[in-house]
Amino acid sequence: MKKCYLLLLVVCMSAFVGARPTLRGFPVGKVNEVDRVNSTVSVDLGAKDGVFRGMTFSVVGEGGRQQALITIRDVSDDRSTSEKMQRGSVDDVMVGMGARLVFTPEVSMLISARKKDTAQAYKGFIAQFPASRFIPDLLLLLPADRLSGIDPEYYAAWKAYTKESFEAYIKRHPAGAFAGLAVDEIKKIEAYDTEQERQKKQDTEKAAAYEAESKRREELEEKMRYMTEMQQKDEFVGKLTNNSSSTVRFEFQPPSNLAPVTVEAGASADVRHPSGSYEYKVYAVEENPEFAPPDQTEPPQPVKEGTVDIELDLWELSYP
Repeated sequence: MKKCYLLLLVVCMSAFVGARPTLRGFPVGKVNEVDRVNSTVSVDLGAKDGVFRGMTFSVVGEGGRQQALITIRDVSDDRSTSEKMQRGSVDDVMVGMGARLVFTPEVSMLISARKKDTAQAYKGFIAQFPASRFIPDLLLLLPADRLSGIDPEYYAAWKAYTKESFEAYIKRHPAGAFAGLAVDEIKKIEAYDTEQERQKKQDTEKAAAYEAESKRREELEEKMRYMTEMQQKDEFVGKLTNNSSSTVRFEFQPPSNLAPVTVEAGASADVRHPSGSYEYKVYAVEENPEFAPPDQTEPPQPVKEGTVDIELDLWELSYP
């Protein structure tokens, strides 16, 4: 009596913690989404439950009646989505309906191999079903030690991971279970190489454009330097000297473009000026404007005026 009670308690506890029911050792899921726009169904079973792309599920309603069959197209960790269904079929599916795996000898042996998780079990599955649609996804899940135990030659090609290594493997085993996977790896390598070439070409074009722009800027700067040098060659260095005891302002008359130059008492200013003869005027500068006399209608009169000839460097114009 005591043993029966303990057995009943264990069963009740298992139901209480919500253990997922199983069907021949495989979890039984539920429909968790129906996309009637795209005619797809999703179930709450995924890769962690052992689902592979291409597996078929029976969607059942009340009383275990089959409502539709779905073939899995995409698998994530805890979710699987079907391929596009017929309009009438998807209309018969509701959220919450059960999802039961459809067992075939191929599926049963795959699940068995996954549970054993040994190289020998996987080799047996591949030998029994060499054209299985589950093989590519299965091999991607296997760690290196399992892969090397199943097919050392393919493992060697995969470890080298070159287009040549996979091509050599395909040449030796054109109809082997790993041949299709080798073809897929070659496509990945070619896609990578194509992207690298595209990136390299883009980088080369950018570098060429940058070099062309740099060259254009250098040529422009060189041209500006040349123009400045030519302009400076037509100018001569001279000096405006103020030998008086008060500040004065030198003003060259047109066509000179030299701005007025103020020189303090007893000082001088270095200037550059084109060659030629130019009229100039010298004006006294009021040092204390606040004490200056009221504005007069007459313009200020120069304290000196004359003409200066500029022909060489070191020319000088002095006041007084």
